[in-house]
Amino acid sequence: MLRADVYRPMEGGPYPVLLMRLPYGRAIASTVTYQHPSWYARQGYIVVIQDVRGCGASEGTFYPFRHEVADGYDTVRWCAQELAGSNGAVGMYGFSYQGVTQLQAAIAQPPGLVTICPAMASADLTEGWLHWGGALCWEFALTWGLQLTQNQAQFRRLEPLATQLVAAQQEIHRWLAFRPLSQMPPLRGVTQGEFFFDWLTHAPDSPYWQELSPLTHFDRFDLPALHIAGWSDLFVAGTLATYERARAVTAQPQHLIAGPWQHMPWQRRVGELDCGPAAVSSVDAWQVAWFDRWLKGVDTGIVPLTRWFVMGKNAWRESDRPWSEPPAQTWYLAGETLSATPPPHPTPRMYVSDPRNPVRSTAYGPYNQSAVDGRWDVLRYASVPLPEPLMLQGSPHLEWLAETTAPQTDWVVKLMVDFGDGARF
Repeated sequence: MLRADVYRPMEGGPYPVLLMRLPYGRAIASTVTYQHPSWYARQGYIVVIQDVRGCGASEGTFYPFRHEVADGYDTVRWCAQELAGSNGAVGMYGFSYQGVTQLQAAIAQPPGLVTICPAMASADLTEGWLHWGGALCWEFALTWGLQLTQNQAQFRRLEPLATQLVAAQQEIHRWLAFRPLSQMPPLRGVTQGEFFFDWLTHAPDSPYWQELSPLTHFDRFDLPALHIAGWSDLFVAGTLATYERARAVTAQPQHLIAGPWQHMPWQRRVGELDCGPAAVSSVDAWQVAWFDRWLKGVDTGIVPLTRWFVMGKNAWRESDRPWSEPPAQTWYLAGETLSATPPPHPTPRMYVSDPRNPVRSTAYGPYNQSAVDGRWDVLRYASVPLPEPLMLQGSPHLEWLAETTAPQTDWVVKLMVDFGDGARF
């Protein structure tokens, strides 16, 4: 049995239903980014916030993503056909894992599911979620794996395990450096954390990931959706790729909102930058307008197709066209410079990488990269100062030739802005 909290309008009904399914405990209800479910109920919706299988008060065993297609189907059908006061029309919302549960429900095509609003979520659970360029996102995998396992221990009141996992998260730098990964002490032998070692042992293109990823069956995706991305979110590439894939497989309207935000919260302060008052999230109001259109048939004038925040200008732009990338500009690695013209005689550069002293990430979002950029094992290529502002839109791509004496390695490339005062973002 899966358990949920249900929020209702004060007046009678029937009403359309908004559903969120999450593994973090239904009392949280993603209020770190959204208004409380009672706010949505006051807008004329029955709101259902459900603990996924094995989480919170729901029965069963939790395994990330494994049961969300079947359970999503059953829950949507229940909301549409059995929930008292429901008019049979269901929409879903939520970000991160809660966004993926929407995509998984959508490919199941349950009766009553009309539309979804997935935020900061990817249909591909390898590239754009736990892997970038085929490389495991190690810090994210470990921190999230510890969090999910700790949640399980707390839900089941398993002590001292829950306390030990909290302590492990507070010592994350210690465990990031631990080797071998297959013997990670905080999770080794912990039944609730067995999924973590499955992540480590299965290659990105393995059947394991294909089974879990909604992308495998995305030809079944066929409903209108409002996709929400954050330029500073760790899943931004996956979110945009999901939006593009949805546009390719269905004629149903696919709209995109891209704000400046990190994964959470969605406020004007993003990393170390103040993006101004316009950056404060209006997603709740936009979602209600979207749901009013598709679940109530109210003409809310949902335009444009795309709405995105321009970093630096700290302002929103809108377009009646789908999101697309402009013609590319080509820059070249030339010596230690980034040049608009190709070098006549390209020369190789060399660096020494020590896996015992890795180049660490500075977290997702706009943070000053000068500490990383100044390391001895980082190659830097800088352009001349730009004579005028340059608008960057789309995904940068790099083509280069490289070789290594190591058995294997990961190449990491960052495109940064040098403000000339020592700060690089």
